[in-house]
Amino acid sequence: MPTSTGSASKLFYLKETTLGTFPSGNFNQLAFSSESISANIGVIKSQQMSADRSAPSARGGNIQVGGSITTDFGLSRFGIFLAHLLGAAPTTTTITPTAGADSTAYVRGEIVSVGSNDYICVTGGTSSSDIEADVTGTEYNVRLTSGTAQFVYMGATATAKKSHVFTGDSDLLAHGLSVERAFLGGTSDVYLRCSGGRINSLAITIPQEGIIQSVWDMLFLGQLVNAGSSGAGTPVASDEPGPIGYNTFIEIEGVESGIIQDGNFTISNELDGDSFVVGSRYRRSISAQRRNITGSFNMLFEDDTHLEQFLNESELTLSIWMQEGGAIAKFDFPRVRLSGDGAPKITGAGRITQSFNFDAMGASGSYDVRVTLKNTTASYTP
Repeated sequence: MPTSTGSASKLFYLKETTLGTFPSGNFNQLAFSSESISANIGVIKSQQMSADRSAPSARGGNIQVGGSITTDFGLSRFGIFLAHLLGAAPTTTTITPTAGADSTAYVRGEIVSVGSNDYICVTGGTSSSDIEADVTGTEYNVRLTSGTAQFVYMGATATAKKSHVFTGDSDLLAHGLSVERAFLGGTSDVYLRCSGGRINSLAITIPQEGIIQSVWDMLFLGQLVNAGSSGAGTPVASDEPGPIGYNTFIEIEGVESGIIQDGNFTISNELDGDSFVVGSRYRRSISAQRRNITGSFNMLFEDDTHLEQFLNESELTLSIWMQEGGAIAKFDFPRVRLSGDGAPKITGAGRITQSFNFDAMGASGSYDVRVTLKNTTASYTP
């Protein structure tokens, strides 16, 4: 008999109009590597004793629905997820590119127009004396060098370029996300739905030579429903490739670090999903606790710059830039401190490395995390 396979399976999601109610419409199809969304049913057993020492009958307890989705990170397709993670809709503005000029300083993330095309600066620097001769290609993800600056083709000037700024908020959005998973290829297709979804955390892993990975951990209010047929409408799929570690730039105190070999960070809402009440087996609500942001870096040891920041417990700014094609994502953490076992160690005849953990902090009247996406997506309505 045929068996369902992961390669034939699909995962869809859509924002809800009413929290906990599975919506109608065309869902988004999410490419993913693995997922673990499930229903955990507790067990209730009587403590009464029987003469033959047998256990009494077992009954089901509370039903807790949740799990994680592992996928390549995307610089355009995860705007809705970021809004639900940080608890607020983004501020979206239309970018008016500046005309590319000779012998002009440009910074990373700046968008310029040359001829009938727009380009995004991925390496800050000063353009040459003939930027129009240097910046002419339209190939995907090819860096075009002009002087000390580098640019990547973003699209024709006629296509609007957008900036979407997501800032960590004090609460969750009023509504959640619904997810449907399609298990295909077996003797019959199975469609499992869950609603009232809240994003508990986002964990990002940045390899040097590899695609940046994201793990989205979620909790759901309702039960896991075996629907019998798909409710995803005509799904909208995205073939956006994920960014690669060597196209990632990390700035500490506004200075790009050229010695970090790999890193990771997690933004967690520390969700409280234990709000069970008499009269129901399902969560009554899911609430956010204090947002917790942590991470770590492994880096080469070349001088004592970061060692001194570690030993002095200096308060630092941290920015992580990711670039793929003509899109950029920037994670800003305005207050971080280094911790962990940060002193370099001599473990052999080869290179010396050091590792640091970091924790991000908030500030009165400011933010603890802000994410900026620059791409051609018109808007994200969470």
